[in-house]
Amino acid sequence: MRCDGAGPGDVAASPTLIFTPKAGATDKALGTYVFRYKAVKPGQAELRVVYVMPGGLVPTIRRATALVKEFVVTVLVTAPPEKAGAP
Repeated sequence: MRCDGAGPGDVAASPTLIFTPKAGATDKALGTYVFRYKAVKPGQAELRVVYVMPGGLVPTIRRATALVKEFVVTVLVTAPPEKAGAP
């Protein structure tokens, strides 16, 4: 599994981010974040996501950050079913 736009062997590449801000939020980092990945072969991958404060859409040098939440999503990609009549 690799992120959209990554080349072969780019395992740690960051995916292109699609961000939709939360309407009326005073904290501009609040909203919906979408990370697109593409399955390149059957297998299993773990995606680790961490949310830190202060946050934001662009990398910024900060004196300190605090871990707010961390979670792991396990993605299982299976081979497509064989078509009827295939040799």
